[in-house]
Amino acid sequence: MAIIQLPSHESLPETVACAVCDKDIPLERATIGMPGADNIQRFACNGHFWNGHQLINGWVDFLVRQRFELLARGIDNGFAGEEEYARALR
Repeated sequence: MAIIQLPSHESLPETVACAVCDKDIPLERATIGMPGADNIQRFACNGHFWNGHQLINGWVDFLVRQRFELLARGIDNGFAGEEEYARALR
């Protein structure tokens, strides 16, 4: 997973939304994931690691929703930081 750094004037949120199940979870129960179409970092519940099928399918569903959101805005250049050879859903 990624390592993030916040500017010193910002504090960590107490809860984040899970990209897999959309529940608000405490940050200490979250695992960092990929950023969304809005380039905001997303997280998933640690509990999803107990069900690999749910975790993988949840992130794939998230990725597809984000791709459609970009396409709806007329943006077809992939996600930020995505390498040309790594585009999977183009």
